[in-house]
Amino acid sequence: MLPGHARYWSDRYPELLGRGAFLIAPAPPGSREHYQPGVHFVAYQPGQLDQVFRLVDEWARPEMAERRHAIATAAREHTLAHHTYHHRIRGLLDRLAELHPHLRAAP
Repeated sequence: MLPGHARYWSDRYPELLGRGAFLIAPAPPGSREHYQPGVHFVAYQPGQLDQVFRLVDEWARPEMAERRHAIATAAREHTLAHHTYHHRIRGLLDRLAELHPHLRAAP
């Protein structure tokens, strides 16, 4: 986490999850409003390398393939429904229109 930026998180989440990847990553505060650990990705505590290694070993086991696929599929569907660049830009434009009503597009 960047000092003074507690809600910053990388776009690797929507980029990877939207492409169907299975992701093991930290869950910074801002990400939890968009993706649920255990549903869309597997979370670890930042700086806990032992936990990362344990999770990678655990999730790489062949018997976890079906569960990995289920999480990756749920994440992809969720991302495509809510977190594409179209959604992000629409949210940005909506927020700008809230702050500056004169920027609203004419009906």
